[in-house]
Amino acid sequence: MATFKLDKGSKFAIDKGIQNVVIGLGWDVGGKTVDIDAHAFGCVVNGAGNPSFYNDASHALTYANMGQLKKNPNKSFETVDGSLHHSGDDRTGGNSVSGDDETITVYLDKLPVDITEVSIWITIHEPKMGTFGDVKNAFVHLLNKDNSVELCKYNLANEFATARAIQVGSLYKKDGLWTFAAIGAGLDNVGLGEILEKLS
Repeated sequence: MATFKLDKGSKFAIDKGIQNVVIGLGWDVGGKTVDIDAHAFGCVVNGAGNPSFYNDASHALTYANMGQLKKNPNKSFETVDGSLHHSGDDRTGGNSVSGDDETITVYLDKLPVDITEVSIWITIHEPKMGTFGDVKNAFVHLLNKDNSVELCKYNLANEFATARAIQVGSLYKKDGLWTFAAIGAGLDNVGLGEILEKLS
């Protein structure tokens, strides 16, 4: 099956037979030290469409929440129920020449039923490391974990020169079916702490 190329704001409906997906993220930073982190936040959404953390952030897959997560010997980490898994930190952006820098695996059939959105973010760890204007070739793509087939891909344009945080995409559930949306929302002067506060 050919990969579906996403533009900002477009969506990809996930076949109901697919239960496990991998969200791969990649970027290049050249010779500059830019520590980029990928995060996934399992959320509930209220009637106004606003997301907030499910179960006191038990499914906030981020380095700032390690006290609620299971840490693995290979430096990966995951939620206690195993529904969300993070491959671990890539501090260089050097892996995207041959693939993803960081991956987040979502076991859709293991997610608590009340989670209706899994939002995907990338952030720059410290302001002194610059902005996404220092980052090139950033992308996010969705794969069927069971056969490694790429389902869709969103290449981020060079529109985030002043941003320190980007919501690259979101998995959301409606009527029992999951869809991946390419969000592409960059935030200036905002780091992980502000995002966590907003979702709390």
